[in-house]
Amino acid sequence: REIATKADVNVATISYYFGGKVQLFSYLMELHWADLIELCNELLAKQEITKEDSYQFCLRFMKKQMNSTGIIRSEQIMYQNYEIDVDTGNRLKVQFEAFHKIVITFCHKLEDESAILAKEIVLLSALCLPAYWNEVAMPLVGDVDSFMEMYVRQLIDELS
Repeated sequence: REIATKADVNVATISYYFGGKVQLFSYLMELHWADLIELCNELLAKQEITKEDSYQFCLRFMKKQMNSTGIIRSEQIMYQNYEIDVDTGNRLKVQFEAFHKIVITFCHKLEDESAILAKEIVLLSALCLPAYWNEVAMPLVGDVDSFMEMYVRQLIDELS
């Protein structure tokens, strides 16, 4: 109702166009995360990736997360109350595919799919986690960009 009022349209128009608040929220998340999906697809399109490619991907991924704190929290709450829709599931799948490519590039000895998945989740979580506490901890680290560069380099170095 607030959106309809601010957009100066009838609530029924929004419901007709989007199908309801969950679908509207999903559409907004799709728009917000479009550049992140493009980043993942760029990495996935490369035949081979270097350590520097992985570093740049992870740094850009982390920066997007750091600038999306309120959105990440809203998204979590929304999907706790409602199911994750197909579009969101596909977005998450693309992200995992990109992290899978990084992990298998640097962890050649891992053959067990569970171990590979665990590494993917560790890397993805490590990049997202600072966004959850950035209001509290980031003032303590000083130069946030330098911190993120050092943090991401350490994560990628630990993989290889």
